[in-house]
Amino acid sequence: MSGEQREVEEKHEVRIHIDEEPYESPNPTTGEALYKLANVALGLDLYREVTGDREDKVIPNGLETVHLKKDEHFHSGAPTVKHFDIFVNGRKKVVTTRELSFDEVVALAFDPVPTGPNIMFTITYRHGPHANPEGNLLGGARPRSRKGWFSMSHQLIGHSPDLKKLRDEGYDVEIRSGHLLVKDVPYVNTRREVTRGTLVSTLTLAGDVTTTPDNHVAYFVGDHPCRSDGTEIYQIKNASGRKALAEGLVVNHTFSAKPSDPYPDYYAKMTTYVAILEGQARAIEPAATAKTFPVIEPGNEEEDTVFNYLETASSRAEIDLITKKLAIPKIAIVGLGGTGAYVLDLVAKTPVKEIHLFDGDAFLQHNAFRSPGAASVEELKAKPGKAAYLYRIYSKMRRGIVVHPEYVGPENVELLREMHFVFLCLDRATTKKLIVERLEEFGLPFIDVGMGIYATDNMLGGILRVTTSTPEQRYHFRSRVAFSDGDEHDE
Repeated sequence: MSGEQREVEEKHEVRIHIDEEPYESPNPTTGEALYKLANVALGLDLYREVTGDREDKVIPNGLETVHLKKDEHFHSGAPTVKHFDIFVNGRKKVVTTRELSFDEVVALAFDPVPTGPNIMFTITYRHGPHANPEGNLLGGARPRSRKGWFSMSHQLIGHSPDLKKLRDEGYDVEIRSGHLLVKDVPYVNTRREVTRGTLVSTLTLAGDVTTTPDNHVAYFVGDHPCRSDGTEIYQIKNASGRKALAEGLVVNHTFSAKPSDPYPDYYAKMTTYVAILEGQARAIEPAATAKTFPVIEPGNEEEDTVFNYLETASSRAEIDLITKKLAIPKIAIVGLGGTGAYVLDLVAKTPVKEIHLFDGDAFLQHNAFRSPGAASVEELKAKPGKAAYLYRIYSKMRRGIVVHPEYVGPENVELLREMHFVFLCLDRATTKKLIVERLEEFGLPFIDVGMGIYATDNMLGGILRVTTSTPEQRYHFRSRVAFSDGDEHDE
């Protein structure tokens, strides 16, 4: 190693300049970190400025290690070749053509592409061209490759219990070019500082499911991990030096932690290496952990999901099968006041396919104190309808919310016929009587919620009633629910 290289390696933070602005950056770093550091605009590349007549060198936006020099200059600019960002199985890919074939998308997802008589791929896409913004692709189709998402049903993490367990426990897991990556793993460098790197392993598959790991070797992207005193962890050291495992996947070190018995699965293998690195990091920073719980956008392992990001709470609690019982086609919430809004808050986090919201009222200032979340002054000044306001909130996390900015009455009660379950959260008793009669006629189950709050002796008291009516049992309903009008507002 030259003196100049040794100086670079010994520095932890160096000053660099990106677009003529000074920044402090760890050294070495990654292209991805530099893009984030300078907030490089989407669609631009980052270039390292060089002297003479040579062309400035582009810095890839990825995990490849980038070594820096003090006061080095970089600049952002248009890519030399027009490229398009797409996302395949939740991971960004860069392509240089506006159209991709079915086989080209498959190749972006898997390297090598699994083959065999029982292997079949399906592709769904979102955010496509205006003429076909979403849909399915068949073999031979050529989708427009504008910035968008491709999801494939051949998704390893959802089908492999060991990988799914890693994800459910909060590890940042990625499948890339036939390799398993566990990212954001804390470790100690030679300066006794806690930093983060990426563990990498080859994958052995049987179709779309992992099998027993074929070896005990792991790779690492980052500096060589050290003990808390700054000396290298020599017990796992196998080899060091840049090694390209696949396009866009370059590692710096090879580790060997061979157990007495072979690793039974990838959960055991990867958590063993994590524990070795993380344990030393915790000696310096007790809170250091590789369980970062990154936001996970859905792939086709949950191709029918209504959520914009994976619902991992059920799998963590081991209640997936119970949760799936709530995946009914359509429910309605009639009345979105102080009760209906909270019903929505709970129901929106279940896999119900469609949630129909019925309310003709505006969302006013007093409603902000009776609903989940926190409305802004600007939102209140706009006086949105309750249904529209709540739609904007909950559409951030899920799809399938249908707005009906109207009260339910004789002219539109027929809309409830196509529902599979209905929540009644309104105080208009005469309207409620009409709805109840029609729901019984439609043969639908429903729940009616009643709430009364009163003040006495400078104290608050209240009564809460929840009454369920199903086709099998309705006789009790009228004895418990009043049908005379009181307050005329759906609160």
